[in-house]
Amino acid sequence: MMRPRLLAAALCAALAFASCEKIQPDNPDNPADDTQADGRFDPATDNYSIVHELRGVWLATVSGTDWPKTKNNAAAQKKELTDYIKAVADAGCNTVFFQVCSNMDALWPSQLLPWSSVLSGTEGVDPGYDPAELAVQTAHECGIEIQAWINPYRIGSKSKTHSALSPVIARPSLVKEYDSNLYLDPALPETHAFLGEIATELMSKYEFDGLHIDDYFYPSGYNKDQKGWETDTYPKYGGGKDREEWRFSNVDASVKALWEATHAARPTAVFGVSPRSRSDLYLPQYADPERWAKAGTMDYVVPQIYWTIERGDFAAFDTVMQHWNGLVGTIPVYIGIAAYKMDPTYYNQAKNGEFQFVDEFIKQISLCRGARFCKGHVWFRTESLLKAELNRCVKEKIYAGAGSLVPEMGPDVSGRPSMPVVQVSGTTLNWQSDPDATAGYAVYELARVAAGSKSWISRLVGKTKSTSFAGKSGANYVVLALGARRYSNPSDPVWVE
Repeated sequence: MMRPRLLAAALCAALAFASCEKIQPDNPDNPADDTQADGRFDPATDNYSIVHELRGVWLATVSGTDWPKTKNNAAAQKKELTDYIKAVADAGCNTVFFQVCSNMDALWPSQLLPWSSVLSGTEGVDPGYDPAELAVQTAHECGIEIQAWINPYRIGSKSKTHSALSPVIARPSLVKEYDSNLYLDPALPETHAFLGEIATELMSKYEFDGLHIDDYFYPSGYNKDQKGWETDTYPKYGGGKDREEWRFSNVDASVKALWEATHAARPTAVFGVSPRSRSDLYLPQYADPERWAKAGTMDYVVPQIYWTIERGDFAAFDTVMQHWNGLVGTIPVYIGIAAYKMDPTYYNQAKNGEFQFVDEFIKQISLCRGARFCKGHVWFRTESLLKAELNRCVKEKIYAGAGSLVPEMGPDVSGRPSMPVVQVSGTTLNWQSDPDATAGYAVYELARVAAGSKSWISRLVGKTKSTSFAGKSGANYVVLALGARRYSNPSDPVWVE
């Protein structure tokens, strides 16, 4: 039998989340044409595709931005957190980036950092539960991935009262001040090692699917006004490098330390960075994603492109997105989307007006899907994504009540599972277990794009650890075996009578 041809560009595979507890099949928007004498897929002539798309959302905790909305109330905080994660899974997202360290503080019982003040109002106070553990458990129960998001370097206002585990108290030699705010000094080898220790603790203790950092590197403006940070460090550590190059190498070293620690602690996890949108914005921070991609110390990148398409200038969404075409080689590029700007505080500003309409987000996601180098997108931020109008648009139009697997990324450490050989018994699909299918199996139902068409869409109707699936009569199915970061080739399509 001839293998089916996979189209390079087509509609994404789909998954309907009826709830976080279970995945249920949904009815295709374009069901198989009932006027056909036979609704089965013909592998000799027909085509289908399975396209994976990262659909992420940042869950921000700095200053309680998204969460927690209450302090000193463990029960309320736990409910808020689980409700948030369940809601973004229900919306169709497949990855949460959970901010667990925003100001060199922690949302887990750390041996290296103090408890974050967002939980109790006071740094260092134990909230009586483990937010990181709860978030990981909830996300995985919902069938989605979760990455630990940390802010490197940033400690916060120097006026803040710090507890004993804060670097300000425990590691004062690493701390520098800039414009009344405190930072870890990127120039120090001890800083790179400390960041690696934080990553090791997080990734060893919890089953996070990755570690993520955003755009806090050297402080904005530092390249023009150094505030005396380098009086001792440049002569000691400069190694004859040009001062500008030396600063880049300092950030490179921190990124490398985080990447190495992530993979050493959890080999199947990934490490990624979310820089500012354009090189003229991230290079003054001495952050250069192109260097990290070439060095192999970054598994994906999420540039934050928080402008409209319609502004039509050098900062227009589509123009900036193309800036990333080929910039980081084969590293996956996911685009950061400004959901937070669907608010009058922002869309009433000049050149932001289109953010008041959901159509702007529909067009931006369409541009992402039309760009071969772009493998998905991440919404900033959770509370904004869940507001009624945008949430409805995401569910009903952008994701159309369907979801997607996370794309392959990161080192191939687990082996690629073999293609499942699927047998049909009645309406039940069965296949042999594969030891490399450590993440289970994905089942797709095929549906014609239109009456008489030889092209079909694939809808993900189940993810399971089992080697069987209850199908329905009159439907075509394919099955993928899922490794930790690699997926098998799809099985030959099978027909359920």
